[in-house]
Order: sequence, then C-alpha cells, then structure tokens
Amino acid sequence: EMKKIVIIEDDTAIRESLSEILQLNNYEVLSIDNALEIANIIEDFRPDILITDIIMPDKDGIEIIIEIRIT
Repeated sequence: EMKKIVIIEDDTAIRESLSEILQLNNYEVLSIDNALEIANIIEDFRPDILITDIIMPDKDGIEIIIEIRIT
C-alpha cells in the first residue's frame, strides 16, 4: 500500500518539485497551497505524513500542526 503524504506549501515551484519527487518514489501525494481547509483534507485523505511550510500568508505551519494534533 502506498504511503500518503500531504504537502502544504505556498511556493508553487517548491510544492510541485517536492510532489513530483515523492510521486516518483511511489508516494501518493496531495499538495495544496494553503491550509484553510486542512482539517477536512486530513479527515478525507488520511495521510501518513504531513509536510508543511512554516511561514505562509493564511496560517503558519506551527498553527497547522497544533490544529491537526487536536483533531
């Protein structure tokens, strides 16, 4: 079974490059550019790993990690 990874990164080039590298290494990847709906995404996609940018305009990575640990 493929491991699932969510990438949250507002920089398109970084997000797409990381996603492509992970997919080439047999990971199922969901990449998004903001974390506004992250709780729903986590619940629906059920990732094994979350990779997040720390500094983003809508919500920073630390807030995301705290929010996900609570849900």
